[in-house]
Amino acid sequence: MNSAAKTRGLLLGRLLCAIVVLLAAKAITAAVLGPYNAYVDRIYACAPGDSNSTEEIVNFIEVSKYDIRKQHILQRVTGNVTVSIKEGINNAMWAKARLDSRVHAHWADNAFTFSFDKACEQGRTHMPGVWSTFFKLDPTVNPCRVPPAIYRMDNEPINWTFPKFPIMPHGSWTFHLTVGQGKNTVLCNNVDIRSVAKQRPGTR
Repeated sequence: MNSAAKTRGLLLGRLLCAIVVLLAAKAITAAVLGPYNAYVDRIYACAPGDSNSTEEIVNFIEVSKYDIRKQHILQRVTGNVTVSIKEGINNAMWAKARLDSRVHAHWADNAFTFSFDKACEQGRTHMPGVWSTFFKLDPTVNPCRVPPAIYRMDNEPINWTFPKFPIMPHGSWTFHLTVGQGKNTVLCNNVDIRSVAKQRPGTR
């Protein structure tokens, strides 16, 4: 074999190796990033000192177990959300969210961070299933407002859908949420949540 043929063979071999590596990388990415279903392990208040919340919005919610093999069955929630701030939840409030992730056995603090004005409107836009189950308010009423009250749930189904985020890495997360008005924080909550690969339609 002459030198030109050897060079072509070497280049072809390198090209094939590069293609294999690229396909493998795409396969790995597809396994950890894509359409998902979310489910919740627990919802709990922030630790003392984690925020200076006045706790004018608090909740005590228990979440049912989730069977990853039966994704069509919604989780259920029991408990209550107490909104005691006299203005209620409204669009003059802000919200801040932080997602700490655990993917492939590694924790990453602040994997995603978000800040929103108009906390009420943003809440019902980004978490329509949660909003509907927790507060049972007409989502078309404007301006958005959740009046002061105790909102109760008794073994009610809940859809943890986030329509503005249709694709996410699959893994475990801690969702840290604060809501406030001006300089005051009125809610501080953590949610342990998991995102799992969505089953194909018809899969049971």
